[in-house]
Amino acid sequence: MSPTPTHRILFKPIENSETGGCHIDIYLPAEPKGAPIAWMIHGGGFTIGGSYHIPVDQVEWFLEHGIAVVSNEYRLLPHASLTDIREDNLDAYKWILNNLNTETRSELDTSKIAILGWSAGGTSLLAMRESLTDEEWKAIEPIYKEPVSTGYKHGITWYKDDPSPRANWMKAVMHSGTMHSAWMQHDPPYPAENSPINLLASYYPSTFVVVATADWLIPPAESHSVVEKLKSCGVEATFAEAQGMGHGVCEDARSSWPEDQKWWEEAISPSLEWTERKLRA
Repeated sequence: MSPTPTHRILFKPIENSETGGCHIDIYLPAEPKGAPIAWMIHGGGFTIGGSYHIPVDQVEWFLEHGIAVVSNEYRLLPHASLTDIREDNLDAYKWILNNLNTETRSELDTSKIAILGWSAGGTSLLAMRESLTDEEWKAIEPIYKEPVSTGYKHGITWYKDDPSPRANWMKAVMHSGTMHSAWMQHDPPYPAENSPINLLASYYPSTFVVVATADWLIPPAESHSVVEKLKSCGVEATFAEAQGMGHGVCEDARSSWPEDQKWWEEAISPSLEWTERKLRA
């Protein structure tokens, strides 16, 4: 059974939103006083998913080790831009620092926060260039008549069996290579400062990167580049490889993984243990 949030709070009202705005889910360990925090930012191509779209096994691991977990919503494409999404995540961080303990009547240690992200939650997508066809525009046009979304529940096989305008939109922009244009709200070339690799600097915190060696969306070399760039800036950075893992699989429950894989032992468990050591230091 998946963990249930101890609290779910609206931290940022948004006009014309399906649910009133951006919410944040808080999972408290058995002994919350003084507990550090693991802040999880969900993936989903900036288009699907929500605060609930986080790896349940990792949530359970943190709670069992006395670490609180928080996960926030952010506005989703195509109704939001890169600036909007950054703003929502920054507002979530400010809320964690300034309001979390007051609104949950807990005494978590907000000076000890580790941030975890997957796919769209942790890195940018590759720059793409092609445009949509007329047929693809016709299939996705209905989504623009819907209200702003901050969360969209989906299954593991959403790309096969979800006929909704939102799923059609994501499939179309991924197929045609125009997701970045929607994200940036203009066509290429994109400003160099919007690439995460160019944002990395010496003030970044220690970082652990889980590399999925069979990632079909973000080549493993891109993940290794992040590690090397951080090291060149003097930042402590390390990685572990999940051999044969594809894109986004890390967010799914371990019960859905192939039986012959060793991803938890190879990469996930080392990353969680590394995170706990940093939080307890």
